[in-house]
Amino acid sequence: MESEVISVRVAKEAKEALEREGIDVSHEFKDYIKRRLALIGLRKTVRRLEPIIRSMKPSKKGFAARSVREDRDAGH
Repeated sequence: MESEVISVRVAKEAKEALEREGIDVSHEFKDYIKRRLALIGLRKTVRRLEPIIRSMKPSKKGFAARSVREDRDAGH
């Protein structure tokens, strides 16, 4: 995977305080970017699935109880 350099200016005191606590500042920024991208992906998936979910009809009354009972009786 290709990479790019991103420069971020952070107060020297903040960077030093994080490093004193054993925190790798570079790793933290990279990890944040990865988490943010994952969240963006989840939001896109939810937006894509939302119309499908909204169009689904509710299950019939008693369906959940019957399903649980069937699973329990079958030993699942």
